[in-house]
Amino acid sequence: MLRLIAKLHGIEPQETPDYGLDVPKLAKGTAVFGVLSSAVVVAHVVGFISTGMFLTLRSLTDLPLDELLVLTASSVLAILAFLVSGFIFWSSKRGKFHMRDRVIAGLKLRGDEQVLDVGCGNGLLLIGAAQKLTTGTAVGVDIFDENLESHNSRDSVLHNARLSGVGNRVEVHNADARELPFEDASFDVVTSSLMFHHLNKADRETAVQQMLRVLKPGGKLVIVEVAFVGRLRKLLREYGGTAVKRAPLGLPVYKQIVATK
Repeated sequence: MLRLIAKLHGIEPQETPDYGLDVPKLAKGTAVFGVLSSAVVVAHVVGFISTGMFLTLRSLTDLPLDELLVLTASSVLAILAFLVSGFIFWSSKRGKFHMRDRVIAGLKLRGDEQVLDVGCGNGLLLIGAAQKLTTGTAVGVDIFDENLESHNSRDSVLHNARLSGVGNRVEVHNADARELPFEDASFDVVTSSLMFHHLNKADRETAVQQMLRVLKPGGKLVIVEVAFVGRLRKLLREYGGTAVKRAPLGLPVYKQIVATK
C-alpha cells in the first residue's frame, strides 16, 4: 500500500534489504492448520450459541465422549499451531533483527577482523557484521535452501549487502557447514544463527568441528539457537572450545552460546 501511494505521488520508494521469512512452508502451514483446527471449535461454539447460553453451558457437560475429545484435541492443536506460526512470523519480522543487533554488539569488533557466518541465509547476521568492519571482510556460506528461508540465494545476500552499503566487504560462497572450504585458522570470528536445529546429530558434530577448525587461536565463536543448546555447549568443549558459556540475549526462545579457541 505504501509503495502504491508513493508511486501515485511520483515518488520512487527506496529499496531496502529483504531477509525473508524463516521456514516459510512451516510458518504458513501451521497458520493454515491453526485456522482449520479452529474451524471445528468455531462450529461447536456457533452451535452452542444458537441454542442459547443456558443450553450451551449444559451441553459442555453432556457432550458425547468422542465429540468432546475431538473438540479438546482441536483446541489444543489450534493453539499450538498459532503459537508456532506466530513465533516464526515475529522472528522473521522483528525478533531476528533484535537478535542480530545484540549478537553484533557482543562481538565488539575492531573493524579489521575476518568474520565467517555459517548458514548465512539471506545475510542478516553476515551484513550486520560487515557494517562494523573497515578493513576486514565478512564471509558467508550456505547451501541456500528456499524451504528454510524464503527467496534464499547467494544473489539475494549480495543484493542485500549492496543495499546496505557493504558490498565491497562481503563474500558469499555456496558451501556446506560440514565441509567448510577454508584453511585452518582463517577467521578471527565465526558465527552461526538458527542453523544447527536443521541438522541431524552427526552433522551437528561435524559442523562444530569445522567451525572450530577454521577459527584462529584466541578467536571467538558465537552460535544462536532455539534447540540443542546443551548438546552444542558440550560439543564445543569436546572439540577444543574454551570459556564456553551461555550469553543472554534478553529475547524469548533465542539462546546464545559464546566460546573461544
